[in-house]
Amino acid sequence: MVRLAGTGAQLLLFTGYDVEVSAVLSPLRRKNHLYNDGVRRIAARHGALVVDFASFDAYRNPHFWCADRLHMSKAGHKYMAGRVLDLLGVPHGIVAKHKKRGPAPTWKQWGRDQYRWINDWVLSMFARKLRGVTLGPRWPEPVRVPPKKGLKKLAKISR
Repeated sequence: MVRLAGTGAQLLLFTGYDVEVSAVLSPLRRKNHLYNDGVRRIAARHGALVVDFASFDAYRNPHFWCADRLHMSKAGHKYMAGRVLDLLGVPHGIVAKHKKRGPAPTWKQWGRDQYRWINDWVLSMFARKLRGVTLGPRWPEPVRVPPKKGLKKLAKISR
């Protein structure tokens, strides 16, 4: 970092998002806060810009997240690209579409969604961690992402 900062390059660091996706993962929030504080200190020390992902309220909208609740959706990535370009002072035409939230789920729907998420994503992730199994790279060689339907189309091709 010191050598890179010494070149005069504009450094850009990202904080991690502080999302409370579930009470199950709340112990991880403290680590996330410590990480983000460290990122901010390093940025200040080296004159880097900080994309303060942790402060972006737009990501409270579930539309900005994939089903695993850990990775951004296409809309989330698009919004982030616009924020990064804004921070860098680069003109752009990116307009994030904020889907309106529907009616609040009933307790029964909320419970069903939590159960599915824990069963489909959390338990399988912990099981892989315990077994030391990784998903590995999807595409070990560089690929060209199709312009329309991008990764969805690519995923079908690679099956």
